[in-house]
Amino acid sequence: MDSQAAKFSAWLNKIKDDYERVEGRPITITELGRRLGVKQTTISTWINGTRQPSYQNVLELAEKTGDYSILGYFGYALDSIPPGLRSSIDAAAAEIVKAYKDRGVTDFESPLALSIAIEILSRFGWNFSINSG
Repeated sequence: MDSQAAKFSAWLNKIKDDYERVEGRPITITELGRRLGVKQTTISTWINGTRQPSYQNVLELAEKTGDYSILGYFGYALDSIPPGLRSSIDAAAAEIVKAYKDRGVTDFESPLALSIAIEILSRFGWNFSINSG
């Protein structure tokens, strides 16, 4: 499995883990597929790296999960994002910048900066993860 496929597989497993954490119980690959709007067999081929999702699949997964980090795994540039989504990203970024200015944040990696960004992104309905490392 190449690194792109491995990253995508790990992303899918993280999404599955997130659903399980919220539900408080394990979910099957079939249930994950249903939640993401794809067949269980498709999810399985993505997880084991035998197939990769199309650009349209990637966008739909990002929109359904609210986790746009998936776009980077496939090298999609920000300007390849549909205009409606792009304007939403721009609006969230503008709110974050304003909140940083209003609160005097200058260390953009500080816990305060992260909490502000997380709160604003959550209002836009986006999920995210912070990787240490």
